[in-house]
Amino acid sequence: MQKSDECAAERARYISELLSKHMDYKERFLKGCSYAQKTSELFLKYIRRCEAPAEHVREHETRMLARKVDLRERQLKILDLWTLKKQQLDRCQQSVLLEATAKQNYFNFHFFLRHWKKIFKNLEWINTTGEAFLSHCYEGQLRNATREELDTYLDEYTTFKVDAKVCLNTPLVFDLVHNGRITSMHVPLV
Repeated sequence: MQKSDECAAERARYISELLSKHMDYKERFLKGCSYAQKTSELFLKYIRRCEAPAEHVREHETRMLARKVDLRERQLKILDLWTLKKQQLDRCQQSVLLEATAKQNYFNFHFFLRHWKKIFKNLEWINTTGEAFLSHCYEGQLRNATREELDTYLDEYTTFKVDAKVCLNTPLVFDLVHNGRITSMHVPLV
């Protein structure tokens, strides 16, 4: 399961890199297009100022305006293609993240199925031993207890606390010995 998790994380990282490169290239493309538009406007301004025959100026002006229109049309087509590519990358990223989440949920479910007997055994131990200890302490009426009785209750509590930790950590140790690895999600917070 560890290798599959790494593979899913690697794919998610790769797609994130593709998305960031995609946005960077798009910004560069838009800057280049705006630079070309400004340059063509400047060029048109100089053509109009030129002291050449009017027919010659109109010919170059018409050609420059046609190129500007062609540039705008190409820019719109490329931006549409870029939008489609970004949507594909977004869907791919969502798919990879969904797959990783599904694998993690599958792993968690199978972990629960493998250890459900241990979990219910721990719950049963808490219900019997823990409840018995708590009712014993409550019945002792700690408010009216003497110093020796309080020390006895404190010793019983310490023993109970150690027993609880041992009971809850036994499956963890068992998995560590048999599987050779352990993850932080398996560590109970006691």
